[in-house]
Amino acid sequence: MRKYIGILYFFFMIFLYYMTKNNNIFLLTVSFSLVAIFMNLFLAFDYKSALKQYHKQENYYLRDKIFKCYLLMTFIVMLFLGIFAYLLGSIMNIDKLNIINLIAVSFLLNSIFVKIMSSYLEVVGYKKIGTNLNEIFFLITIVIDIIGVILSFKVFKLNDYWGVMFIYLGGIIAFIFVFLTLFFTIFRKHNKNIIKNKEKIRINYLKEYGKVFIKKDSAMLILKIIKPFYIYFSIIILYYVLMNKYNYNYYDVGRMITDTYFFGIIIIYVIYLIIKSLYISKVNSLIVELKNKSVKAESMFNNLINKVVSFLLRICVVLSVISGPFNYLLFGNNYNIIFYLVPLLFFYLLYDIIVDVSLACNENKRVLGVIFSGILVKMIFEIELVAAMYRMGYSLVFGSIMSNILGYIISMIVGLFFIQRKLKISFLNNFNTILNIIYDNILLCIVLVLFTLIVKVDTNTLGSSILVIVFYLMVTGAYLLLEKRIKKFRNDS
Repeated sequence: MRKYIGILYFFFMIFLYYMTKNNNIFLLTVSFSLVAIFMNLFLAFDYKSALKQYHKQENYYLRDKIFKCYLLMTFIVMLFLGIFAYLLGSIMNIDKLNIINLIAVSFLLNSIFVKIMSSYLEVVGYKKIGTNLNEIFFLITIVIDIIGVILSFKVFKLNDYWGVMFIYLGGIIAFIFVFLTLFFTIFRKHNKNIIKNKEKIRINYLKEYGKVFIKKDSAMLILKIIKPFYIYFSIIILYYVLMNKYNYNYYDVGRMITDTYFFGIIIIYVIYLIIKSLYISKVNSLIVELKNKSVKAESMFNNLINKVVSFLLRICVVLSVISGPFNYLLFGNNYNIIFYLVPLLFFYLLYDIIVDVSLACNENKRVLGVIFSGILVKMIFEIELVAAMYRMGYSLVFGSIMSNILGYIISMIVGLFFIQRKLKISFLNNFNTILNIIYDNILLCIVLVLFTLIVKVDTNTLGSSILVIVFYLMVTGAYLLLEKRIKKFRNDS
């Protein structure tokens, strides 16, 4: 069911784009990117383990107390995050951002509450409801959001600020509905557990919550925060640079950043998830071999990198060529949101794999060096790269994207250095293979570019966009088939 909810959210984002085409939802972009940082603090939390432990011991009273503790402590933590988000919005001096940040954090609080309740329901015997509760919550949220978007942006044509607020309120209303339903059907009828003698145990609730909130693997937690921070920092810096240095107006800046760092990033992130799903099992197998210090680790690492680089380059080459019609197919306009983000897809996935491998085979101090070296370089070169794009006549947003890519590259170099020192892997042995992969994809790029002289990639209708995409996918398929046969013929010879 989770996959279907993900697909629904994807189409909801496309729907939202069309509904807000003439509006400025920059407040949503900024606040959502901030909430994504907070969200990553909670995503990996295992609320179920402690609840299950006390349930198995038949300490039902303590189980229920810890459940309430999780809710209370999460509320307190989110209260501090909400205050921080409000003050941050006030400091940035973006009109109404402080209020929107606060509502966005409230939405996140409700999402975490649903996750805690689902864990509790699974433990106490309502496994089916508990397993599907998160999906039910988000499904209701989508339905309410669709109604809210139509009413606020199309029917009543409210101010953009109110429209963004109603998008977040959808999740809050959905939580109230879910909570009241569970309260009257399950929680209220759930028998109060009697304190038994063996349950009269003093328990440190702060410590219990700490087991969930404070992870032993601090590097992993920091990595989860840093990943969305790349985007959040880009949005904030780009906003102030375009407004103050290049004298863009608020509406143009808002639409430009939103198209790139909200709608465009969502498309790229979906493609990233699809590609990652193809290789996640191999990455996990490699990590197991690395932890076991297997002699196969070097060959497995090189083979994985080769396959990922080869596949990614082909995807990125094809996606770059068909980005125009693909963009028109999704968004119905000629402003190519996707083209500039294609290189980001390539480097982010490699960065993701290399950092994960670094986490598996190095201590936290080295991994933190990998993580922070990249973000530091990104922060230093952000403004300079935007200025460079301005002088060269390219989109200024591309300068911001390039700073992200530069940060990923630096982190990858540092990560590979630590991996090489730890595992004594020789990357030079794999250098010729990488060059051949790059050479093959340069040929593919040349073939596709030559075909653009015959079949133009500039489209302005839905039908022509589909035909162009299908045509270039067929050309790519034919090229890859021919390449495979040539290599087979050479090997046989």
